[in-house]
Amino acid sequence: MSAAEVANKRAVVEKRGTKETAVVSTSSDTVPPPPPGHIQVKVGAAGIAFADCLQRCGLYPGSPPEPYTPGYDACGTVTALGEGVEGYTVGDRVAMLCVWGAASQHLNFPVGAPSKPHGSKSQPFGGASHIAKVPSSLKGSGDGEVVSLVLNYVTAYQMLHRVGNIPRSCTDSSERKTVLVHGAAGGVGTAVLELCKAAGARCIGTCSG
Repeated sequence: MSAAEVANKRAVVEKRGTKETAVVSTSSDTVPPPPPGHIQVKVGAAGIAFADCLQRCGLYPGSPPEPYTPGYDACGTVTALGEGVEGYTVGDRVAMLCVWGAASQHLNFPVGAPSKPHGSKSQPFGGASHIAKVPSSLKGSGDGEVVSLVLNYVTAYQMLHRVGNIPRSCTDSSERKTVLVHGAAGGVGTAVLELCKAAGARCIGTCSG
């Protein structure tokens, strides 16, 4: 192992299936230095979402073939920069929407604008629109808290404001919207409830007992 490589451990889905039949293990390998247009991130926390369960069962569109590393989103610290990277420095704290590959101690994440989807069995899909610096207002929040905001709140925001056309702020009571939230106890459901409250919308939530 050269000095530029980083020792790494990651989760691996070796065989897809249900929670009873899937084969999931850990693997030790190395992560090479970040290539041009990439940053290397030491992952502090990776999220586990319903989408990960669908990928494991083979029901999620565009999933990589097994064996692959799961993990839809992550939060961590930049440890190295690839050639040509601008706007990031070593030590920056970042949150990433990986789609897969986040369940790893270290990963190289593309921060440019890819002409086609990135991703491999162990490294994530990504691009400039899939990563953001963690704002200073969350300095006191751990990586596990921050990563809970990534997929859940991006999904909730898209559904509520871009698909549902709910205004982000409603000060006129006559224009106040009512939103029915199914699965309100889940990660995305909770995010929808909080975004509705911030927008001034009235919420009705349902969940299983």
